[in-house]
Amino acid sequence: MKIFKYSKRSLKNLENIDKRLKILFCEAIKKSPYDFIVTEGLRTKERQEKLLKNGKTKTLNSKHLHGKAVDIAIIKDKKIVWDYSFYKKVAEHIKTIAQKLNLEINWGGDWKDFIDGVHFELKE
Repeated sequence: MKIFKYSKRSLKNLENIDKRLKILFCEAIKKSPYDFIVTEGLRTKERQEKLLKNGKTKTLNSKHLHGKAVDIAIIKDKKIVWDYSFYKKVAEHIKTIAQKLNLEINWGGDWKDFIDGVHFELKE
């Protein structure tokens, strides 16, 4: 089994998030079924407004604004892939680790009204 590790960019995107999420994602990358990068953690209000305007989110009250959410992108054959099946496998892996850490999270792929397979957030 290949053990993955984060790039400098991913580590930077994990810097200002909730410590519990940081621990979860630092553990999750190690034995993930697929390599992935952290594309966003803490987000500015301006960035959130832009994403809403472009239809990439449905809210101005994102948990990203408080460092309580992380977005990822899966890497396969050195390219980002968007196939939902890859995200589902990685999400199951992340949810299993969250359980072991006694951490309650939501995965955007489980949402009914706006499927967001790249998104993970603390339940609070």
